[in-house]
Amino acid sequence: MNSCGKALKMKSIQYLFFCSLFFSALSVSAQPLSEIPLAFKIEAADTAYANHDYYNALEWYNEVYRESRSDEYLALIAKLYYTVRDYKRGEQWHRRLLDKHAAGSYKTARLNYGKILKANGKYNEAAIVFQEIEAKPESDSILQVAKLELKGITLAESLKRPDNIEVNNVGTKLNTRNSETSPVPVTNGQLYFISFGENKLLQRGDDELNMQAKIFTSKINDSGEFTKKAQAVDGILQGEEGHIGNVFVSEDGRRMYFTYFTLHGSKLASSTVYHSTSSGRGWSSPKRVNGLPVNGIVKNPSLGSILGKEVLFYSYNGGGSKGGYDIFYSPLASPTEASSVVPLGEEINTSGNEISPIFYSNTLYFSTDGHPSIGGFDIYSALWTGESWAKVENIGKGVNSTLDESYYFPSINGNHAYLVSNREGTRSVQSSTCCDDIYQLDNKEIIIRLLASVQDGDNPLNQASISIFPVVDNEWGSPDVQYNADGHEFTFSIDADKAYQVLVSREGYVSDTVAFNTVGVKESKDFRGVFKLKKLPEVEESTSIAMNEPIRLNNIYYDFDDDKIKMEAEADLDFLYDLLLEYPTMVIELSSHTDSRGTDSYNLDLSQRRANSAKSYLVAKGIESGRIKAVGYGENLILNHCTNGVDCSDEEHLLNRRTEFKIIAGPQTIQIKKEKDKVRKRDNEDEGSLSPQKGQPLMKFEKPSYDLGSVKLGDKITTEIPFTNAGNAPLLIEVASGCECSTLDWTRSPILPGKSGKIELIFDSTDQPLGLQDKTIDVLANTNPPITSIQFKVQIN
Repeated sequence: MNSCGKALKMKSIQYLFFCSLFFSALSVSAQPLSEIPLAFKIEAADTAYANHDYYNALEWYNEVYRESRSDEYLALIAKLYYTVRDYKRGEQWHRRLLDKHAAGSYKTARLNYGKILKANGKYNEAAIVFQEIEAKPESDSILQVAKLELKGITLAESLKRPDNIEVNNVGTKLNTRNSETSPVPVTNGQLYFISFGENKLLQRGDDELNMQAKIFTSKINDSGEFTKKAQAVDGILQGEEGHIGNVFVSEDGRRMYFTYFTLHGSKLASSTVYHSTSSGRGWSSPKRVNGLPVNGIVKNPSLGSILGKEVLFYSYNGGGSKGGYDIFYSPLASPTEASSVVPLGEEINTSGNEISPIFYSNTLYFSTDGHPSIGGFDIYSALWTGESWAKVENIGKGVNSTLDESYYFPSINGNHAYLVSNREGTRSVQSSTCCDDIYQLDNKEIIIRLLASVQDGDNPLNQASISIFPVVDNEWGSPDVQYNADGHEFTFSIDADKAYQVLVSREGYVSDTVAFNTVGVKESKDFRGVFKLKKLPEVEESTSIAMNEPIRLNNIYYDFDDDKIKMEAEADLDFLYDLLLEYPTMVIELSSHTDSRGTDSYNLDLSQRRANSAKSYLVAKGIESGRIKAVGYGENLILNHCTNGVDCSDEEHLLNRRTEFKIIAGPQTIQIKKEKDKVRKRDNEDEGSLSPQKGQPLMKFEKPSYDLGSVKLGDKITTEIPFTNAGNAPLLIEVASGCECSTLDWTRSPILPGKSGKIELIFDSTDQPLGLQDKTIDVLANTNPPITSIQFKVQIN
């Protein structure tokens, strides 16, 4: 065992991932991570990554990055969050990486960032990323994907969800917090599918048999419901290390094909197709299907008929495929003997991935990321004419979402149609979008629609976009997005008994948002809404900074009694680095300040060390040392009331632990360009007609003061203080501070224009004087000015 292996006790946690049922692992150490040397952490991370143990690698690379702040590991973390389909964290880490580097760098990461934004329903932001790639192509392969993604966004914004489609999660009788896949209904009301049958994170050391993916079955009643928990099918091949990956059962329920696969970490290592038959009293011993490709991976077997011959369809990645997985079929000389291998052709197969073929009534249904998609993998259909494949088309919204639809089984002989997706409502062991659930498609009994119009005052406003997000457990799900280039009216089909959030946006206007729900709606109904948008205010393109004018770098703060640069500081230091490159004769004073805790002499020394840390960061990036004068001022320039002897919270002290810069030589004034919101080019617009808009967040509370009422001395009271971003750029709170008697939490993610956030306040009356108390909360954010205050009062009895 190597040194890292001796130092760490590891356990592996597995979960089903994507339609091919990959596994990932997450490791924890037997000793505190802070005590493990950095070299060991790097070794553990690299080993896990090489073994395709992606959650294991993520755990360790996060630890490595906290210490090293290396862009190499920042890029790896961003990539891994994309790989495991944790799109919320993936967006944050990609933005952190790409904001630090010029547009020509990290080309694959930029492409993946666009895909993540698309998966999160942010079509406009995603389109901007893809258009930037298109404008400066660095690679033909990346360029082609960017163009494909732009086609998918245009398609998504033009499609309307059919009124009569209802998509419902089949529930916990079938679905677990791991992934399910391959739902196949048969005529006797049985549904076969693949699952672990476990809700917990599966660990090595558990009963090996229970760790394996198996074939499960459940029966639907006359009301179309699954009333009993699904059971594993007995008598099917169960090896020591492999898993059953995909299953297909003939319509009469007598024949079964499935794959048996092994893994290398989270990557498929091998996959074999087997056949079994049923006499009504159990399944026969499976036999391997011969004649299929052997130099690659075969998965997703299903039966069909081509030119009067029974064939086995499947997805294959290996010799003869155009790119990733392609769809092939093989005529069957017998149930276990394939006579040849036939690719479906370029109408179906692309340089991307085509998987999960299901053929019925001369129509092939399959999942693909190689054709234009609404999200990631979309369901497509293609008609077999007897000679070729025709009418290859996206089957539309309702079935497809902004996320991955990896499998679709159509309605046959009155059976329900089924779908596999990681959309909203999925129950997952890791992130909300990591794992797949089975969904059932029905015809709606009642039709509910949202009829919306967008106006500028009383005048129609064209070229707006509306996104409708279903809200499940306070999480915004995969949105239905429409863009109307030539009009101002929109029609959306929505579901009963659901909560929704509507976001209306248009270039050059402040976005608007509203929440509503359809709870209690028992008959067909139209909701109507008129959204009146306001134009964005004009904002100066730049601001002037004069010599000796101190400029605070708001994101550069330090932990108490520490001189290490925090990760949040990198963006501001990179901004200063760019400024020093732009003005090569400029010399600056880079000053650091402490809070009032500690002795004056100690704080003076601490602030000098902090200033030196910030200077070292810039010098390491290539700035000449002589252009930066690092000065520590200690506690001589306190910004608030927290001077010596004053009782303040750590958040209040944090405002004083800061870094500033000012010009001390070189240009008398410089111009700093303010952040500009990039503008997406629409396909029907002339590029020359576009002008960039700039934004500024604005925190707006509903009222200037909040009354918490009465509380007995020694008791606690909890309340929420809502606010809205009334500006035109994302709002990000750095810290909220109050008295020692208050505990504060706040919305941590960026708050888009028009959207709301909240500050959660817990007030502890212990040690407080009796009577009416007035308190203040200071909120530090990326606003101008940076601090917004809100008051609250409470009567202590």
